[in-house]
Amino acid sequence: GINAEYGGLNTQQMACWWAVSCLAIVAMAASMPVADFESWDRVVHRHVRAGVREGIELHVVDYAGIGPDADFQSFIESLAHANTTGLTKNATYALFMNAYNALAIKMIIDNPCKHNALGKCTGPISSIKDIGGVVPVWDKPAGVLGGKSYSLQQIEDFLRNPAPMEEDSRVHACIVCASISCPNVRTEAFVPEHIDSQMDDQLFGMLSNPLKGFALNKTSAVVTPVSYTHLTLPTKRIV
Repeated sequence: GINAEYGGLNTQQMACWWAVSCLAIVAMAASMPVADFESWDRVVHRHVRAGVREGIELHVVDYAGIGPDADFQSFIESLAHANTTGLTKNATYALFMNAYNALAIKMIIDNPCKHNALGKCTGPISSIKDIGGVVPVWDKPAGVLGGKSYSLQQIEDFLRNPAPMEEDSRVHACIVCASISCPNVRTEAFVPEHIDSQMDDQLFGMLSNPLKGFALNKTSAVVTPVSYTHLTLPTKRIV
């Protein structure tokens, strides 16, 4: 028979080389650091509860409890070294959505005081926007993800354009800007294997809350700015 050769290697040697290369790639991927979703899952299980604020049913976040929680610190530290390349779309969305929500909470915890022009604390913040100044809070460094410093805006921008993947508009029901009008913080971590059903559930939860997402009356539909800006809904009336 014909003994084909490629660069001095016969077909049997080439097959062996490809097998070894594939195993090496799989081993390398398995050894890359991953974010500690289990720690984040425990954090939100412990510190996020159903409640009411300003007459709105929502998930209440215990910032004071999260701050010293060792699991929270573990998750934040794991984000800094997590692999962010070569991930599936599901894994990418799970990583960056969990990161956004954790870093938004961290922003609140790290900046409890409202400051005047002289930098003096004038009391506790009443909104995440109180953290802003010359640089809006969304553009301030929020944390490190995969060895790169990110602001909350940069994470959201990536999720809106996760090239080469396409945006999933449900993401806007999953990332939480630490405000009453925003979607609820999920009481479990987003995970790649369940991401589709989790995102569906988040979207349903936001739109089914008439004071946070979407409401119908006899003549019109009413949506919040978050819903109106990012989701396709049949209305132009904003509250």
